Amino acid sequence: SCKKPILEDTQDCGIVYADSSNMHPKNAQLNQLLTKYIQKGIPGIAVYVTDANGAWIGAKGKADVGNNISYQPCHVQKVASLTKWFMGTLVFKLMEDSANSGLAYKDLDKPISTWIPIDVLKNIANNDKITLRQCMNHSTGLYDLIKDSDFYLEVLNDPTKKWTPEQLLKYVRNKDADFEPGTRFEYSNTNTLMVSLVVDYATGVPHHQWLKSLIFDPLGLQNTVYHHHQELPKFTAQGYYDLYQNKQPINVTNYVTGSGNGYTGIYSNVFDLHTFMKAVVIDKTFLSAKSLSYMQSVSATEDEDISLGLGIMKRFLKRGADFGWGHTGRDLGYASDLFYFPNKDVSITWNINYGADADSYLRQAILDFQAEMIDLMQQ
Repeated sequence: SCKKPILEDTQDCGIVYADSSNMHPKNAQLNQLLTKYIQKGIPGIAVYVTDANGAWIGAKGKADVGNNISYQPCHVQKVASLTKWFMGTLVFKLMEDSANSGLAYKDLDKPISTWIPIDVLKNIANNDKITLRQCMNHSTGLYDLIKDSDFYLEVLNDPTKKWTPEQLLKYVRNKDADFEPGTRFEYSNTNTLMVSLVVDYATGVPHHQWLKSLIFDPLGLQNTVYHHHQELPKFTAQGYYDLYQNKQPINVTNYVTGSGNGYTGIYSNVFDLHTFMKAVVIDKTFLSAKSLSYMQSVSATEDEDISLGLGIMKRFLKRGADFGWGHTGRDLGYASDLFYFPNKDVSITWNINYGADADSYLRQAILDFQAEMIDLMQQ
């Protein structure tokens, strides 16, 4: 209770941007859609979408409910597992410069024990078998640390803790593998924690420094930070969740679920997120063709709507040719989507400052918003 919160009151962001959203043919429908879901109880939503008619940018609701601060498109929030897409991109940027980084494409199929010391990997299932590729495409079988009840108990008891990888691995040690490496594809946050450790040990430079020097700075992502390694801007949106399951969302902004260890921790706004996605999968200018081919080599999961690549998702497969490339982000107090739908040349970026990682009375509303947004933009 005596620790300093990671975020005080949210301020207006006031970033000026070129906007012709009111000229977009779907302006009224998009405004109505956001209003509909704010009325359902979602605190705040920011959206940046593009189609053949150009860009539409908008936001509704509150970035800070207690202080009545309206959510603006320029507000920053935690984007949770979108961090994994950034991490996958980072690995390939390093491999494209293997002479300086020490990581090469051929290293994808080396065991992570090649780099991570055995004392760090002790009592981790199959620690001598699992490879970097398997960590990146979620085929290791490693126990997912964030599913551990003791982990969440510690988050609740010490909300603003700056977790180290070793502290997080405590919840993975001596846990049976869910399956043998390479036999299935099943999402686990532990996998991307391992990716971050490979980068740290293989290059000798902390992955948070690489994220800034190889991705944030070159792409001009001036409103993107990696917590806890960087301070949050004062215009970071507060995050909310129905923690007590009584349909009374509380402010959970300062509950840190392991930020800064590869699988979560990036905070950004819809402008920077769109810039990142555009460079990687729309314009295809940020990664080499070889790197993007590796990244988009997908494998089926038990969920027929999702295939997993190396740091990226191929989602909404039930829509047939209208699938999307990108990633979802879900955390205790925040939810984000970042997807490009190549068949219709549509991109969808949105941030919501309510948690959809666990079940609550608003989780279905967020899923419905996701579906309605895709339907509308693909019409």
